[in-house]
Amino acid sequence: MSIVVYDRAAIASDNQAISGALRAFAHKMRKLDDGRVLAWTGGQAHGLALARWFLEGARALMFPSQPPDDWCRLIVASKTRAVVYEGSPDPQEVYGPYAAWGSGRDFALGALALGATAYQAVEVANTLCVSCGFGVTVFTFDECKGHEVEDEMKKFKRGELHSGRVNALQVLGKPRSWAR
Repeated sequence: MSIVVYDRAAIASDNQAISGALRAFAHKMRKLDDGRVLAWTGGQAHGLALARWFLEGARALMFPSQPPDDWCRLIVASKTRAVVYEGSPDPQEVYGPYAAWGSGRDFALGALALGATAYQAVEVANTLCVSCGFGVTVFTFDECKGHEVEDEMKKFKRGELHSGRVNALQVLGKPRSWAR
């Protein structure tokens, strides 16, 4: 149970993970060396498996299977675009100025439509949705390294794999939590 919000200036998430009746603190985003940010909604273990799949080259045949009781998605975002991997290794382009995923999505989208930032939209979801909470983690894209980000959709259509330059065992860009 999660909330991830993207508004082209930043990407933000809550820090709550749920396992049965247990609520725990968990980071749901990782910043890569090239300025992109990986984020996920759904189960933490499956989110980490999707992130590892992406970092190891995003090969279609290696896409992690979805647990039957948990729907998970991976968001790959930069200042200029975002794509989502949900249920398959095929990237889905995000076309609007903002987007939200997870349990608190409806609350966050309402806040965004009224002019909220990604950070503020996660705060609204944390307040109104019982499945979201434990503060907000945010990455602004201005603080990410500014080199050109490869167009994931074009790369997918050409049938090319990711370069594999990122070591999947590294935890890159440890997120920081911002409290008000």
